[in-house]
Amino acid sequence: MKKIYASLLVLTFLSASVFSGNNPAVPGESRASFFSDEPTIYIYPNPVKSFATISFTYDRVDKVSILNIVGKEIRTITFEPGVKETKVNLVDLQPGVYFLAAYDQGHTLVTKKFLKEE
Repeated sequence: MKKIYASLLVLTFLSASVFSGNNPAVPGESRASFFSDEPTIYIYPNPVKSFATISFTYDRVDKVSILNIVGKEIRTITFEPGVKETKVNLVDLQPGVYFLAAYDQGHTLVTKKFLKEE
């Protein structure tokens, strides 16, 4: 009987981790934001049709790259110190799955998956 309760407890914990978004292994997310100082990047609306706003919560992002599904860099957006948001024109992107990668001095801080619609 103890074994059944232990199994249920583990399954409950795993389900809560996956569905709350706190699992770093969830596809499209490279990090979980457990702490407020963890970098997070947002793109909205998602899915994107033409224009999107990209913002992040980390002070030292110097560039954001848009990558295609195989990881090829499609576009790079550079940021001045202190700027944490920009609006980008994505009309020229083909419909599909893309990733945003935020960098600080060449080190990847966080990635985010987004969809481009027609």
